[in-house]
Amino acid sequence: MKKIAINIIIAFITTGTFGQDINFSQFYEIPLLRNPALAGLYSGDFRATAAFRSQWGSVSTPFQT
Repeated sequence: MKKIAINIIIAFITTGTFGQDINFSQFYEIPLLRNPALAGLYSGDFRATAAFRSQWGSVSTPFQT
């Protein structure tokens, strides 16, 4: 019973992630940012995508990661 309770607590703690970020420009060009279910909707052999985020452009000292 204790293991079940611990597993349930861990499951609820790890589900606090976010699926999409609205700060990307031209998000409609990247299907996985629009809808993660579109990962398998591709008839080619390979898929490569890239996204650029410029959220801090108007700030005098932008945040660096």
